[in-house]
Amino acid sequence: MAFTKTFTYNLPDDYLAQTDNLGLTAEWTYEGPPHLYVFVNRETGLWRPSQSCISSNRAFTAEEIEGAERRAGRDHLAVYIDVANGNAAELAIASILFGKDTGEAGGYPQKEYATADGVVHYKRPNPISPDHAYASDEINYDLSAGEWVTPLPWFKPWITMEQHQAARDGLRADAQANLDAEATENGGEGNLTDEMRAALTAFVAELDGLYNKFSAADGWGPHMIPFPDDPRTDWIDGYDYRVNDFDALVQAETGMPVVGGLTAPSEE
Repeated sequence: MAFTKTFTYNLPDDYLAQTDNLGLTAEWTYEGPPHLYVFVNRETGLWRPSQSCISSNRAFTAEEIEGAERRAGRDHLAVYIDVANGNAAELAIASILFGKDTGEAGGYPQKEYATADGVVHYKRPNPISPDHAYASDEINYDLSAGEWVTPLPWFKPWITMEQHQAARDGLRADAQANLDAEATENGGEGNLTDEMRAALTAFVAELDGLYNKFSAADGWGPHMIPFPDDPRTDWIDGYDYRVNDFDALVQAETGMPVVGGLTAPSEE
């Protein structure tokens, strides 16, 4: 039976918020080995999750401890975490290393965000898991005190509203340029059918109203706001791709990734 340990950890006021004024907490059950060695920068104390860890289901032997120190090398320091007796910071770090499925398909609770028409456009795990509550690449170990610096830093946004708006504006300008060109191309008759023009006009209008539909006042952050489907993708002969939940280009029908401009072969 796997080792488990349930603990309480602090949450930000909302996902990606950098404050905890509301005093929110959640419970998480760690499932993994009870003994860990993790690695921090020897000079700064910055945790290096990319270095993974050395784990064991029993107490480390003297030889294994020496092995962890050798692996740390000159640049890093091996820090022991006794998960069974660890504090919330240590348990959160262990849970970041040994996470679990927080997807809807895995049965983890989700918080849904819907627009005024009742359509759900965004979901996220609820409560926020430790690996999305804390910025793992900013966690520090106090080398002098021999303990982790708390509170742990919050998980950071990866897109700002300014960046989202710039992407929206670029997409809108490109679509509008297509519409404007219709007045001069092909002898003034344009290259699009009436149906195409109507679809592109509606697309531009939807982009214009994007931030009214997904209002910041209603809790919509830039990471949550989807762009409407661009009708022009249907006009590209043979275009059968889509962007999956991980922002990767995949085949629309099979979901297989597109590598180097080519579609990876399906496995049979």
